Amino acid sequence: MLDDKTNRIWMIHAYFDLWREDIKRVKILLQSQEHYLEAILVLLCFIGALAAERFPGRGDRDAYIKIINRYSGLKSVYNKVDLLFFYQWPRSHYRRSKSKHSLPYRKIAGYSKIKKKIVRCFGDEQEISNDDKKRYIPISRLLKHLDPPPKGCNRKTILENLKLFTLSEILYRYFRCHAVHEKSFPLIRRISYGDGTTRYEDGHLITGPLIFETVRNIVNNLGDECLSKKKLPQKLINR
Repeated sequence: MLDDKTNRIWMIHAYFDLWREDIKRVKILLQSQEHYLEAILVLLCFIGALAAERFPGRGDRDAYIKIINRYSGLKSVYNKVDLLFFYQWPRSHYRRSKSKHSLPYRKIAGYSKIKKKIVRCFGDEQEISNDDKKRYIPISRLLKHLDPPPKGCNRKTILENLKLFTLSEILYRYFRCHAVHEKSFPLIRRISYGDGTTRYEDGHLITGPLIFETVRNIVNNLGDECLSKKKLPQKLINR
């Protein structure tokens, strides 16, 4: 009969082996143009399921972003700010929406002053649209260019505002929420041909392969932590 410690290790191995088998199946879908969107949807749901397991009791968005930042191994990517989305904020449906999920976006203190300073450093909306190096900027780099803060603003408020436009937020709001709740993929282009065939083209720094890598890394890194601490995800502390 297995002792408790050995049994727990066996359960952890079995739990993450099942996740890895699921990931292998999704990879096949991701490589198929016919099922590309289905693969993206499944991967986005996988992140949510893993987040709920690791951070039970936390809100959906909070847990989603937390697991990405802590376990994806891609924090430097997901902490980049999409300046195009920041520039387009005044036209964003999140700003106009009365939903509680849109509350952080309804009013951004000092927006015009912050934007003016960023435009001076990186260019306006037209200049950055087709230049990924100017469009996606690490949040730490932006903070350096915003130091000292514009009059009437402070570093803490600026940081909280910029976080709303990071790739982790975009993954949650414009990929996960749109896919799950609206069955839409606004940042993936659908291209149809005269012969009736369709292909999909990633239109953002967040791509299908990046989402796949995110899920795979979360499973591997979370699995390593669970094995080292001999606990399943929901039993880990430091939530």
